[in-house]
Amino acid sequence: MPALLVGIFAVVVGLGVLMPATADAASIGAVQGVAVADKMNGGEQLTAGEQLTSGDHTEHFAMQGDGNAVVYGSSSQALWNTQTFAVGSRIVMQTDGNLVLYTPSGSAAWNSGTFNHPGAYAVMQNDGNLVIYGGGSALWNSFAASRPAAPAVKDTLNSGEQLSSGAQLASGPNVAVMQGDGNFVVYAAGLAPWSSRTNNGNRLVMQTDGNAVVYTSGGNAVWNSGTAGHSGARLVMQSDGNLVIYGSGGALWNSFAANRPVTPPPASAPPQSPGQPSSVYYENCAAARAAHAAPIYRGQPGYRAGLDGDNDGVACE
Repeated sequence: MPALLVGIFAVVVGLGVLMPATADAASIGAVQGVAVADKMNGGEQLTAGEQLTSGDHTEHFAMQGDGNAVVYGSSSQALWNTQTFAVGSRIVMQTDGNLVLYTPSGSAAWNSGTFNHPGAYAVMQNDGNLVIYGGGSALWNSFAASRPAAPAVKDTLNSGEQLSSGAQLASGPNVAVMQGDGNFVVYAAGLAPWSSRTNNGNRLVMQTDGNAVVYTSGGNAVWNSGTAGHSGARLVMQSDGNLVIYGSGGALWNSFAANRPVTPPPASAPPQSPGQPSSVYYENCAAARAAHAAPIYRGQPGYRAGLDGDNDGVACE
């Protein structure tokens, strides 16, 4: 995440004012006439015990002392929360447009996935919805984010879990984000090597049948991994920047393979017929390369699953 500006501001709830986090007693007295804030601009933060309050004073977004950031409705019911529990955490509206919850150690425990929107701001609305606006439109909102039945944890989306708009899987600097613009995108090494190429997605579901699916808010499927039939499969954002679906037998799908065009087998090596045993056997990929046979495509003589580590249909790449 980008470094925070030195001049970060905080909402001071007890006084009902917006003031610099390092303000002394004299400066506090100078701003006591400011109304309770419902908005966090870029560079401002909430620390433990501070909150945003809606304009009609009925709804609240609180940074709790237990490390959980919670939206409370008019009846004091919890409408949404970050599900983070590191005591002493703070939540920051960064200047890049991303709302991020940091633990005392400086680790990002949750974020809205709205980076690359400088000038964006968060508002606690009268309807109980916490919304991040940028460029004249809503980039993320807590109503939509509260829909998942089970949140994604760390780098893995298990069977039956989903990513709502703005949520992500992360492994170090590599992330897979269900963006507010409807696209599911992998970011690695400062680039976006793969995306679902959707502009109307609302959530990414790792279904219990093993298929990863991007759905619209209306429930229409606009992208899927084609891995149905593998109950219990999980989606993992790896440290090498590869997003992989693993089943009981190994990798079923990965973004590295999905991102490159399929190269047909060379004309000089026609595919063998289905079920026909191969008369060619290579002990390992070194042997296949020595015979100038690599890469070997599924269906070609010499292909076997033991040489295809990522199960993408191409052995000894």
